[in-house]
Amino acid sequence: MRRHRRRARLTALPQQQDEVRKAPAELGAHQSLQQSRRGSLHAALQELERTLAGAAPDDTGMVRLDEDEHLVVPPLPVEDVPAEAKVLKDELAAMLPFAPIASLLIELDARTHFLDCCSRLRAGAGRGADGRVGGG
Repeated sequence: MRRHRRRARLTALPQQQDEVRKAPAELGAHQSLQQSRRGSLHAALQELERTLAGAAPDDTGMVRLDEDEHLVVPPLPVEDVPAEAKVLKDELAAMLPFAPIASLLIELDARTHFLDCCSRLRAGAGRGADGRVGGG
């Protein structure tokens, strides 16, 4: 049993040495990626600091620091919806049938029997003679 373990360790040794040789190259690539990300972060922070330095405390349209040195980010401006989109929305809404919510619930219960899970019904006449909501 000991020979098998020792043989397994000896055969694994060259593979481990290869991994150790590859590690510095991978580490160098990782460090360069980390440095580039750090540089991007510093550039973005400098741009934010310039923006904050140029904004007046009472300017509501820009990112700024208020009197208490809290960062204030205003809401983004809403884009105008084109007139064609409004017309299309109105046309689509006109195509949809109007159905009262009570009618929808009764039809949904007729198909799925979801109201059987409800123990108390408070509004209206309640259950019909067959025990169903809206039934008779």
